[in-house]
Amino acid sequence: MVDITTISDDEIDYFDELKTNFEEDTILSFLKSLETENNCSKFDLPDFVYKYKTTANIATQPSRFQSLLSTLESIDGQFDEIRIYLNGYRDVPEELTKYTTYIGKDITDNGKFFWSGNKNEYYFTCDDDIIYPPDYVEKTLPLIGNRIVSYHGRRLTGLSKSYYNGHKVYIFNEFLNTERKLDVVGTGVMAFNTNIFSPSLWRTENFKMTDLLISLEAHLWGISIVCPPKEKNWISQKDLFLDGIYYQFIGNENRQINFADMIQNYICSNIDLSIINYKLDSNSIDKLVDFIRVNSNEEMSFINLRSGNGCLIDAIKNEINFKVYQSYDTDKKRVNMLNESMEVEYSDFKHLVSYLELDFSENSFILLDDIKLPKSISTKLYQKMKPNSFLICHNIISNVFPDSKIELKINDNIEIDLFFYKKLL
Repeated sequence: MVDITTISDDEIDYFDELKTNFEEDTILSFLKSLETENNCSKFDLPDFVYKYKTTANIATQPSRFQSLLSTLESIDGQFDEIRIYLNGYRDVPEELTKYTTYIGKDITDNGKFFWSGNKNEYYFTCDDDIIYPPDYVEKTLPLIGNRIVSYHGRRLTGLSKSYYNGHKVYIFNEFLNTERKLDVVGTGVMAFNTNIFSPSLWRTENFKMTDLLISLEAHLWGISIVCPPKEKNWISQKDLFLDGIYYQFIGNENRQINFADMIQNYICSNIDLSIINYKLDSNSIDKLVDFIRVNSNEEMSFINLRSGNGCLIDAIKNEINFKVYQSYDTDKKRVNMLNESMEVEYSDFKHLVSYLELDFSENSFILLDDIKLPKSISTKLYQKMKPNSFLICHNIISNVFPDSKIELKINDNIEIDLFFYKKLL
């Protein structure tokens, strides 16, 4: 499936700047001005498509060794694989040789996400000072779905507040009677599906801030974060370490406040991330054009939805004959820009408020290239199509198994998939 890289190099550079830059610039102004070619998205995937592996992923340091052993004892036997990122180690201790380990540069708690680019995993992140119950995985797995689950986190209650003491906190070892929505996730008791979420911001050098980094990235891609109900001390803590992140930063929280404010600003906004463009590499354009040629005929109308990938549109128009060629986009600014940049005979991009305005009166080949479009819209478009019409889109259509999958690449060799559907009689 898709090796999802959700944040481009340009964005990583921006977030990396936040280590030293505390100007009033927010994520909102950044996203409004961003025009990048390297973004990929998320989409819901049916559980029956893949066989998932369940993994535990921990970052640790030598001073936590004994505590780590207690944590490992509590989770042994619950996962298909347990992985440990060893910060500050020169060798792998004998007690850890039965686990998957990696010794790299010290990236602190960011190391919990070192393997998060893997496909087809239920990815649990754990802390080396927590004791997990024997039914932890059994009870958590059914709750994940297409969201992030964590038994610890925060609801943000305003701007410029103390990060640690100014917001509502749901603590991992306290009783909770009903599921709660979270704005900031607690990554020590967290789980997600790597085909839905594959975070990238942990690769920046914003160390000891993974709760905020992961939460910001999840909100950018519309992934909800929830805290399930739990009994008091179902999850517990054996040791209290005064070198923990809370004790290091309490009272000196500028970076944390800055990121929390960005999250607060973003979740209160209505920014449409579909304005962010990407471009297929030339080999992938050729591959997609060949696929469309093989699966179409001259009696069909070709309908292109979302016009941002100009080189792709040119390639289709130049290489494939359709009875009618139409192109629509819900972004008026993008439509105007493309109409101005294309040759006169190609000036046929039109604006729609919603793709659902389209009336499919004949057999069509539809390329729906909106990477951030909700699955519900793709499904409704499929339902409106005439029989013997074809659809290519980024989503899994509800209750319809795709006829084919087209594996493509965008800039920086990032993989991206399109799904092909034939609507029969």
